[in-house]
Amino acid sequence: MNDYIKLYRELMLESIDFNDPCLLFRLSGPNEKIDHHSFSLRSGWTCPFAKKCLTKAVEDPVTKKRTISRGPQADMQCFSASQEALYPEVYNQRDYNEKLAKTRLAKGINTFAKTMIQSISENIPRSQKYFRIHVGGDFFNKEYLQGWLLVVKAFPDITFYAYTKSYPYFKDLTLPSNFIVTHSLGGRYDNEIKKKGLKFAAIVYSEDEAKNYPWTDKNGQTHIGLEIDHDDSHAYSGDEPFALLIHGSQPAGSDASKAVAALKQRAKQLKAQGLSAHGIGGYRPGEKTKRLPTGPLPDDL
Repeated sequence: MNDYIKLYRELMLESIDFNDPCLLFRLSGPNEKIDHHSFSLRSGWTCPFAKKCLTKAVEDPVTKKRTISRGPQADMQCFSASQEALYPEVYNQRDYNEKLAKTRLAKGINTFAKTMIQSISENIPRSQKYFRIHVGGDFFNKEYLQGWLLVVKAFPDITFYAYTKSYPYFKDLTLPSNFIVTHSLGGRYDNEIKKKGLKFAAIVYSEDEAKNYPWTDKNGQTHIGLEIDHDDSHAYSGDEPFALLIHGSQPAGSDASKAVAALKQRAKQLKAQGLSAHGIGGYRPGEKTKRLPTGPLPDDL
């Protein structure tokens, strides 16, 4: 991208009045992994319970260059944060969404919900069945989650789903039937999540690790082995835990970095044999945007 265009976009972001009632959230379209839209915030900055993957893209206020900062207990690097550090447009979109979300929430969860409902209604195709809340970021407080519950209820024909480490906000909460949550391990409440037999996603370093992963269901029965998800289908359906192969840039020399290198080599071997490279696919183009019908905005939860 032309440097002047980059500078223009950055200056435009700085001059935005987030109190402007006409502003809408910026959604992301389908990509090589998922064939539906999503919404994101800055990774790490909005992840209050992250631990093993706590990573932030830190932007210099003068140069606008971004560097990676990892938490003291992080043993792997968040893929989403790496994208924010590498791509200015990704960081700016999520920074914008975060600022707008917090500004709207300051005026109440209904104000946030109404803006999000309009954003979704005007920007995703009528035929869309799924919507991912957060490719980057997480539920950063209870009010933000409550705002999303209003949004989910306004679109009963769409299945909303999210990975989260914000277990305390979901504890003992009854969710709408069209909202599926997967607890992402690597946070501060892993033991409680496993003990209760809740649906979780575990980052694994190899296919063998997934095959030999022990887990306990809600009835206390022990199982061995997790299916590996490559397209979020395990996240938006079912209630069993699953695995995700580690990916993205990792600290040089770390076990995570070595695992990523081994997986890339494995993918090359599979492709050379004319076999599937386990979920590595092409971009799926989006559909023409049509306005979505919505249900009435609930007065309460």
